Amino acid sequence: TTSISIGNPAQPFRAIVDITQSNLFVPSWNCTNDSYEAEYCLPHLMYNSTVSSTYQPDLTPARLHYYGVYTWGNLSRDTVHIDGVSVAGQEFQEATMWRPAYLIDWDEQYDSVLGLARFHATNTYDDFNVTSPLENMVQQKVLERNVFALRHPRTDDEEGELILGGVDDAFRNSLITLPLINDPPDGDDSNFIPFASAGWQVAVSSFSLDSYRDKGPLEIALPRYIAVLTNGYTNMMFPSHIAHQIAEHLHWADWLDDFSCEERHRFPNVTFTLGTQQHRLMLSPWQYMHEVVDPEGHKRCILPFNPLYEDSHHPDYILLGAAFFAGLYAEFDLDKQSI
Repeated sequence: TTSISIGNPAQPFRAIVDITQSNLFVPSWNCTNDSYEAEYCLPHLMYNSTVSSTYQPDLTPARLHYYGVYTWGNLSRDTVHIDGVSVAGQEFQEATMWRPAYLIDWDEQYDSVLGLARFHATNTYDDFNVTSPLENMVQQKVLERNVFALRHPRTDDEEGELILGGVDDAFRNSLITLPLINDPPDGDDSNFIPFASAGWQVAVSSFSLDSYRDKGPLEIALPRYIAVLTNGYTNMMFPSHIAHQIAEHLHWADWLDDFSCEERHRFPNVTFTLGTQQHRLMLSPWQYMHEVVDPEGHKRCILPFNPLYEDSHHPDYILLGAAFFAGLYAEFDLDKQSI
């Protein structure tokens, strides 16, 4: 998460950084007017429009869904502040109802989402479509350059980094450049289209795993495939026939199996060939395997490979989620249309 604030004087919020989200939302102080709704809103920082001198009412009803959290409320406008950058008149949902789905409890760790989608991401549930903070930054010319940089942490104990309008020159000599592809897929698959429509797509031509146990290297050609990049989804997703090849190579019978992190060194490196220049990017199991803590407090590691849902609608796509970005530094350049 990162810190953002809204209004003048500034009201702080904890926001997830999501490159495939567009709509901005925050809990409203008006949520406390109803004692039942207040139970869900009180764990969060809440926006109070009555104390902001730059608040502009809209009052258009709006609903939203974000990873198991459903919100209802109305649209409002105010100044949004992010790391020294101010966006005037940003439209957002002021949520007077905030409802996590059954068994969802991680919503108390954040209050909002800073959406950095290049295009407005298609979401079949949201009934409003506003200009994202990133789009407004570009339109209002408040960035030194129309670029942002993101370094994603590998574990919950590490801190990531977000740079708006600039980059970290320490990585200048180790970067590869991937031109973006503008090819949003058709369909209404709610598990895939929101990511694929956000504008962060690159060419991918192959995927491989090094030798593992009794099996030699696994090489999978991906002719004319497109990789959708997102940090808003944890795993990597492949068409079903490829996902099952990966599982067979790893002797992995159950998608829900986890492993002792002490065994992580036994798993193979994975390599993606990306972009028109055929750049090979290798990830070690210390990068792509997630660390989680089980109910007994033991650290466990999880493989991030899953089959795509409804992959017959988009057979030539793969999705590279947070497991791909873990430990990597990435620059997103809107003017050059590249990562």
